[in-house]
Amino acid sequence: MSGGQGVAGNALVCAEKVFRVLVEGPEPLGLYCGGDRWGWLPARPVDLAELGSLLLKGGCADEVKDAVWREMVTRARTGRPEWVIGCVGLALPGLRNVVARASHKCAPGLAEDIVSEAVAEFVAQLQQIDLGRPHVVARLLLWARKGALRARGRETRHVMRREALDVLDEVAASGEGAIGQEPVPRRFGSGRSRRGRRS
Repeated sequence: MSGGQGVAGNALVCAEKVFRVLVEGPEPLGLYCGGDRWGWLPARPVDLAELGSLLLKGGCADEVKDAVWREMVTRARTGRPEWVIGCVGLALPGLRNVVARASHKCAPGLAEDIVSEAVAEFVAQLQQIDLGRPHVVARLLLWARKGALRARGRETRHVMRREALDVLDEVAASGEGAIGQEPVPRRFGSGRSRRGRRS
């Protein structure tokens, strides 16, 4: 299993479990979708699991998606944790795609760091994202991607530094190029050129 497939280990799985509890209980977390701004969505209470399925259907207008996400983010900003989890749960398909791409061929430990960073950045941006602009969830996922790539880049630099130090250790252990060793003098030019200068 590649890192991209194994990223389920922590943050996303935990969020999904809590999300399922919130949407499958006797009073599932959801939105009432009545009114013109909700477009073709059913004018009744819709739990977030069903709402997520409706938003993924082909032909769902961007304006409808933005109406849903503006309402979701507004509720998350009230400080109620269930709505923060609701936002993560509703965005799970996109978040999975983000972390799968960012953690492709990564070691499991790094993949988990990438997931955590992506989810943390997504949640942080719930408080800052501009709701006056379109494509709310796409921009949230872009920030999640930045967090994921930041985690991967940080680890990549660490690995490169560690590998460089390992090479230096090997060189020192072999005695080649050790500190204090006299450099081997190099002669520049060939015998032919020297003879040419004597003529």
